[in-house]
Amino acid sequence: MLGDEFASTDETLLEAAFIANATRKDLSELEEAQALQRLVTFYGSQHKAAKRLGMSQPLISQKLSLLALTPELQADLEAGRRHVSHLRNMTKVPPQEQRQEADRRARADATKKAQRASRQTAPSPATDNSVISSTPEPLPEAPEPPGDNSVITPEAAASTRNSAPHLPWHDPKALDRILREHMTEDNRHALARLLAN
Repeated sequence: MLGDEFASTDETLLEAAFIANATRKDLSELEEAQALQRLVTFYGSQHKAAKRLGMSQPLISQKLSLLALTPELQADLEAGRRHVSHLRNMTKVPPQEQRQEADRRARADATKKAQRASRQTAPSPATDNSVISSTPEPLPEAPEPPGDNSVITPEAAASTRNSAPHLPWHDPKALDRILREHMTEDNRHALARLLAN
């Protein structure tokens, strides 16, 4: 007859094997739930399993709820036709109503995603409440920047964008004329060196 030291060692090995299987990265959601169920049975309760695994008991309960799904929904989950978030916590939903509930959750999730996407692409409402007159006031003259190392603030960049003339990119001679009018000779030489590279 084997002594208690062997039983203790076997229990430790069994526990380590269960934990290794339950925490493998390549397990499907259902395989993970099945491994967790074996651990809960081994430890005697979800609370004890949660403590040993470093997980919360509600998370274990949520993962185990997949085992209460109908075989059809479990097959859909395994095949990737259903998302796990639409199937968790259905233990109180009667089996004959689970498919409808999963479909409802999927539709609600799709609606939320569409609303988020439309909010991200919708233009922001205008917040400028100034009065638009037929004769706009002239913009104040911006000071000449001290040189190439000047700091460009967001206000200065916006002012430059708003007051810059329309550049005729399709007409090199006209572009050259505008650049000569608005740039110093040093800046034109610097631009020529940059364009030559």
